[in-house]
Amino acid sequence: MHPCRICRHPIELLLDSVRSPVQPVPGGAVGRGGTHPLRLGQCPACSLLQLIQPVAAATLKPPKPMLYKEPEWHLDQLVDRLAALPGVSRDTRICGLTYKEASTIDRLRRRGYHNAICLDVRRDLGVGHAAAGVETIQEQISAGVLKDLPDAADDTRL
Repeated sequence: MHPCRICRHPIELLLDSVRSPVQPVPGGAVGRGGTHPLRLGQCPACSLLQLIQPVAAATLKPPKPMLYKEPEWHLDQLVDRLAALPGVSRDTRICGLTYKEASTIDRLRRRGYHNAICLDVRRDLGVGHAAAGVETIQEQISAGVLKDLPDAADDTRL
């Protein structure tokens, strides 16, 4: 059994039948040809969905930082769907991990979800580049940096 990346409780396996195409190439970027197991679990204690045995960050890290830009036309619909999920209320704690989620968190906060926050990758995760990729953030979370963050009730961002 694998422990949760936040609370260390044993997580429950949800998906364990898919292989994802991944192969390192010179420079650290991802190429084609290899596969890695894609296993998804959820913590019954804190509800965090998480990959079990994720691909190593060094395998996925591109040779230079990439800045991602996603269209935002669908985010109001996404927030509608999040708000309609069972067990979600205006008191639910919701956390975005990077600047990529900031717009969604802003939308939630405007709708009264005042416990919605977005982490700062430099301050909260110890990552030196604001546009760090998912692989770098995954590496920090796997290393346990989230357990050292203040409780949301004490969080000055709220």
